[in-house]
Amino acid sequence: MSVTSPSIVAALPDAPALAKAFARLARGDATNILSDLAEIETDRMVDGTITHTHCYSLALDGMGWPRIGLLVDNICGLVVDYAIPRSRIREAVDQCETSGNQGPIVRLAQEAKGLFTHLKQSGEGGELLLFCLTEMVLGFPQVLAKMSLKTSSEMHYHGADGMHASIEPTSGKLCLWWGESKLHKTASGAIRECLQSLAPFVIEPQSTQAKRDRDLRLLRSGVDLDEPVLEAAIKAYLDISNPLYRQLKFGGVGLIGFDHTCYPAHPQPAIAATIAAEVFKSSETWKKNVAKHLTAQALNSIDIHLFFLPFPSVDDFRKAVLRAVGIS
Repeated sequence: MSVTSPSIVAALPDAPALAKAFARLARGDATNILSDLAEIETDRMVDGTITHTHCYSLALDGMGWPRIGLLVDNICGLVVDYAIPRSRIREAVDQCETSGNQGPIVRLAQEAKGLFTHLKQSGEGGELLLFCLTEMVLGFPQVLAKMSLKTSSEMHYHGADGMHASIEPTSGKLCLWWGESKLHKTASGAIRECLQSLAPFVIEPQSTQAKRDRDLRLLRSGVDLDEPVLEAAIKAYLDISNPLYRQLKFGGVGLIGFDHTCYPAHPQPAIAATIAAEVFKSSETWKKNVAKHLTAQALNSIDIHLFFLPFPSVDDFRKAVLRAVGIS
């Protein structure tokens, strides 16, 4: 593992300034993604844990239909931010300004869409949605564009579904947020799989560290924030010879998407208040299920944010994302 230069470490901003700098890296704002979602309950703590739940449903359009198509269009408009390293985006923007045309950005968008798999059961649409929620709602910027590391568009990358970061302004701790998205027929199945997948990245026993260590190696060598000072900060926190290594902590962010009967069969119009009442009632059961699996996975003392999002059909959501990125 490389040792961080003392001169670089000495030049790092103090914790409050570093926290603000990381927060500024988060792209977009919550009003963008939340225009397609209806908030049911947010930032609710699960009893006996430090897990926060955020529960939404799909917003309705003027016909009273769930806005799944608009949500897909919205998140797929951010595939470049999700899949392409920041320095390459900045280079393309600079080329556009020099040339006077948007060709470089268009080519990046085509490249980003080409990284999605053709697999019908692909979870990459959920991973893209989780990226948007983590950056826009929680304000945790992505620190590694893992899609760009794929060796084949027909394979998923290994490791966590996402890597985000934040700095605690008072303690100066760097929190690496590992993301996992699960789209499932049932809420119970999505909860179980999400927390099982998060556990190896956020708990300490030696037997669980292989997956996390692989992703940390990728982050050390591939961090691209297009901000040299912030990249130096990440590397300093990941350097075991640096005192900042003792200020490194891990947290989890999960998207739990599943089928739910709160939406009437298309084209029957839905009533927002009815959906909200059904989802809120069901959410109590979901949170109890979360508590059970947090205990089973020894995650009660780990910072975790879980987004619940019921769909009329997760399979339809998957298909819509594939169509939006040009895969029939």
